[in-house]
Amino acid sequence: MNDRLGVANDLAAVVCALLDASEFPQLLRTLHGGLADPEIDSAIGAAAMCRTLVDRRGAELLNTLQSQVDGIIASIRNKPQPVVDKMLTTVRRLAEVHFKDFIDLLLDQKLPISTEVATIFRALADREAGDLAARTLKYLVSVINDTPLLEDKPVNKVTMATSALTEVLGEQPVSELLRDADTSRMYAPVLATVLMRVGTAYGVDDGVSSKSAVQAVRAFFKSSGDVLVTRGIDEDTWSRMHGAKFDDGVAACVKALFTASKGGSGSGSGSDDDEENKNGDDENDDGDAKRGDDELERKRDEDQLLDEDAADLLPPQASDPQLRQNVINICSKFLSQQRVYGQRVVATTVLAQMLLHCGDDSTLLDQLIQHLLPRVTDKKPKVRKQALRGLGNLEEVWNESLHAQATSILSALTSAAEDQIAPVAAEAVASMTRVVRVVAPQTIMPMLINICYRMRTAFDRKEVEVRTASFALFGELTRFGSSGSTNFLDQMHANMVTVLVHVNDEEESVREAAFGALQRVAASLEFEGLVTILEEDGQPDPALYDVFADRVATVLVEVAAGRVSGYLDACGGYYKSDWSVVRANAASLAGHLLAHASAETRQRVNVHAQCLLLIRLLDQDSGVVRTKAAKALSLLHDV
Repeated sequence: MNDRLGVANDLAAVVCALLDASEFPQLLRTLHGGLADPEIDSAIGAAAMCRTLVDRRGAELLNTLQSQVDGIIASIRNKPQPVVDKMLTTVRRLAEVHFKDFIDLLLDQKLPISTEVATIFRALADREAGDLAARTLKYLVSVINDTPLLEDKPVNKVTMATSALTEVLGEQPVSELLRDADTSRMYAPVLATVLMRVGTAYGVDDGVSSKSAVQAVRAFFKSSGDVLVTRGIDEDTWSRMHGAKFDDGVAACVKALFTASKGGSGSGSGSDDDEENKNGDDENDDGDAKRGDDELERKRDEDQLLDEDAADLLPPQASDPQLRQNVINICSKFLSQQRVYGQRVVATTVLAQMLLHCGDDSTLLDQLIQHLLPRVTDKKPKVRKQALRGLGNLEEVWNESLHAQATSILSALTSAAEDQIAPVAAEAVASMTRVVRVVAPQTIMPMLINICYRMRTAFDRKEVEVRTASFALFGELTRFGSSGSTNFLDQMHANMVTVLVHVNDEEESVREAAFGALQRVAASLEFEGLVTILEEDGQPDPALYDVFADRVATVLVEVAAGRVSGYLDACGGYYKSDWSVVRANAASLAGHLLAHASAETRQRVNVHAQCLLLIRLLDQDSGVVRTKAAKALSLLHDV
């Protein structure tokens, strides 16, 4: 066989010397057809001649490269492996001579990626490829990141490059490149690329691009040897990554990576709001039986590895201190408004999650904050939401070096709390709740009244998540009541009725948050009687709100007699609430306040006006409102 190959090579050398330049491409195409020879030795000889011809005169093929690529793809289709292997030596040589043009022609092939094109890409990254492996990996990364994208339809070249990247990530030389201790070389760029691709693939088609992107992420962690990372990401998270909550899936990957690098198990989905995500509208790519079997096999392999020393399951690059800086540097390039939506979302998500893993480095924390603050006003809600979540993550890594930026952080969160998009506003309020737990009193006190004032509308927004988060924040702010600020004490009283009427909100989460806030307000105001009632009775049953209002009013008219007039005015304001249950609550509370108020207190109240307001409620359509108003009026028979 070797003698025959030698003859083929010698013949090719002679042909190269004699053949006219115009005839050379046609000869190669004819030889491609020779690979179909039923005699395998003859087919291998044809492939050997192709290799020698390309080696000697491949530079002349630029103008006919398209037809050469098409011929190569056709020539290895359904051929014996020895023939394919020999032809792949030609492929590698042609790629060396015309690298960019050759790869671009492969990426221009029809989707989905064919077996032949996948085979060629793997050949460009295998043990025989030499430097081509690194060149191919870098070029695919640049294509995915730098090709102009559309937000409403897929870009063929990028989708093909994503599939090609998945193929090359399975080759050992590429795996070795990723496991290089210098994370700036390939690990961080490829990590950022596959995560970024999850964002750019979402919504451009019926899920094909998203599934391809998720496969690339899985291939990356497998290739880089991050077994502990993949163990830290459950199937629900993988599914989430190619659904509407892809950003939460990306956050889970980042959490799993850095948790594992610190020696943690990284178990679970890794998202900060798993309960919310369980109700997402994500697609699932685990439908067919074969994928399920492959997944079980993968799990068994990983379980076997986990029986070994855990330190062997995490490659050195994952624990490289420079990895965090490298990832930040790369992601920061994708934050500008000129980048497409998916890139901005993922970049922001990665940086927001990384805040949790940079608490030991003030320089990195400062960089992350400076990157996230402008994203709070991004045009896209998902970007804003992730940036706000990142600022909230500061609670877990807060240190003295951050106090200088606390005012800017609080201002950004306060403004975002008024966002018209409910999930964004809720995230802003939730993040502010977290930050105020750690910020110094002297920093927040000058802003406290402004925060309370701007939060008033949030208490009565129609979106449940915003109301819930707002009452949680108000409860947290009460810890500053002991500072002696008269203005803040006024704010607690000004919002007392708001809290009380929402203790019986129609939504359970709001009821719980309002009751929690009421407990903290009572403690901050040192209303011992109210504190005792709340501790003994607990959160009131919605059906027994009248009893609750009666007991609370008994205390308030004693300890806050001078505030009763204001409480009643606030009740009157809620007679126009959009929720009938809140209007009913306000009527019940007003009736009990008037009934229990002392004669002296009533002299400071326009009782006649209060009664007229209650009488008007008798004309409302809601039966519960009319009932509560009538009962409130009945309490005033001897007033």
